[in-house]
Amino acid sequence: MDAKIYLYNLRDLANALTIASECSFCLSLQTCMDPRSKPAFFTEKTMESSIKYIIKKFPNLDTRSMTQHLGPVHKDKADIFRALGAYYHTFVDVMEFRDHVYELLNTIDASQCYFDIHVNYDFTKNYLDLIVTYASVILLLSRIDDRKALIGLYHCTYEMIHGTSDASYPRLGQMILEYENPLRKLMEEFGPHTKAVSNTLLSVHFLFARRNHSADQWRTDQLFSLISNPAGMIAPVNSDTVSMCVQDSDTFPPSPVQSKPGFYKDYKKRRSYILYE
Repeated sequence: MDAKIYLYNLRDLANALTIASECSFCLSLQTCMDPRSKPAFFTEKTMESSIKYIIKKFPNLDTRSMTQHLGPVHKDKADIFRALGAYYHTFVDVMEFRDHVYELLNTIDASQCYFDIHVNYDFTKNYLDLIVTYASVILLLSRIDDRKALIGLYHCTYEMIHGTSDASYPRLGQMILEYENPLRKLMEEFGPHTKAVSNTLLSVHFLFARRNHSADQWRTDQLFSLISNPAGMIAPVNSDTVSMCVQDSDTFPPSPVQSKPGFYKDYKKRRSYILYE
């Protein structure tokens, strides 16, 4: 196994999970889906045949052999290139995000990380957030009806202007084809990570089930009644979990020991958290 994989310690992985789970392209992808933000030339009759041909041939697009079908595109290539730049690079960002998610998930599996919401809450939560964010991005990507036209048009104009295709286009075109059926592709991608994902979800099951009872269920269990069990009113309530709260240690008033000069010298750059009942 590659030795560099062990260079990741727990803090490195936790930071990587936090950063990756906060990287969301949902807003940018929703902009691509909005018909009102679609460039004006998409609705022009002169462009209709060119766009249909690009979608049909996608991703195998060679402008030199398609000149007769791309006359209107060649005429307005500069305007099309400028208008579609933001769309194209959003798709490239999604592709790079997918690469980082792949690498991070493989590193987590190779490092045999342990996920349990009761033991390492932040680590487990960020892992689940990453999965949700990634799945959301992929599903949104697959719902952009004009994704092939947007990418294909940009590729054609880029090649007309620069004489060569963009370096990211071959992989991007392949990725778009792979996610024609996003659910099936997601199942294939998470197949190798079934153990980690399953253990994580199982650790959440008890808390989720307990905290999502309906009001009728609570009434049936007489959780709203103070007199359902008079004999037990003075007895303490037992629970398998301790009620905890997470608070930044910086918000606590300093104790006499903590007020000594230099107490925080070695921890100035750290964000320590205290769990208290």
